[in-house]
Amino acid sequence: MKIITDRKEFAEYVNFGKYPVIKVDLGKEGFMDTIYHGDKVRVDFGKFRTGERNLQGGELLYNKKENKFEIASYGICLSARFCYEDAMERVEYSQAPIIDEGDEVVIIVHNSETKEVKAYVYKAVHKKQFCQTMIEFE
Repeated sequence: MKIITDRKEFAEYVNFGKYPVIKVDLGKEGFMDTIYHGDKVRVDFGKFRTGERNLQGGELLYNKKENKFEIASYGICLSARFCYEDAMERVEYSQAPIIDEGDEVVIIVHNSETKEVKAYVYKAVHKKQFCQTMIEFE
């Protein structure tokens, strides 16, 4: 883990598209003021037998008590009705950054109420396809 403090370094990590950048807002309500939900991401699990990419959706979670980040996956529920919320969720995932094991990822922790911003660079490790925690960071 690396903390980004210099403006020039911040610009290099965030502006040039070399690193996936994801964020979490501590100004929004967290679960029991401990777990905060961040941006949606896609995790690259290689290719299907047919050749298409196997990208699975997840979400950045921040555990404030443990000061730990992870990408969590949620189960998929198939339904006979595909509604507005389903469509908008698919659109959000279509624009989400792709993360793979070994990638350096910029994580922005901000608070929309206090206007504080902290930037970190973490390495994505321990990719697990069929677990709720798909990616951990170190």
